[in-house]
Amino acid sequence: CSTTSTLKHQPFGAFNNLNADGNNGSWVTPSTTGWLQIQCPEPVKIWRVGLKAMKNAGKDITAWTISASNDGTDFRTLLTSTMVLLGSAHMPTFIEVTAHNAYPYYIFTITESTGSNDVGVQVFQLYSV
Repeated sequence: CSTTSTLKHQPFGAFNNLNADGNNGSWVTPSTTGWLQIQCPEPVKIWRVGLKAMKNAGKDITAWTISASNDGTDFRTLLTSTMVLLGSAHMPTFIEVTAHNAYPYYIFTITESTGSNDVGVQVFQLYSV
């Protein structure tokens, strides 16, 4: 990940939906932009992602990308979006993604958001073919 704002909001919180204290998990960066990356155990071809901003009204993710890589360094953009991911949302938003190949690395990049610093992701799910 780019950075983490607190020990309670580590990157794994966006993938397991639980914080260490058992509350709903999330990853939070002390900025209005940032990125969150996952390395799959083997290359997977995705067709959809599930995304949900950290539950915090007014801190919406307003522009973002999904990219993929074979080496974790050189990423290919699969989707660029200005679909708003609301911090007040109760459910993830599901978006279809066209990935022509299988990749072991995927990255979600927040390029714009609203509100003050501390934007985050509560859910980042990959759906493979």
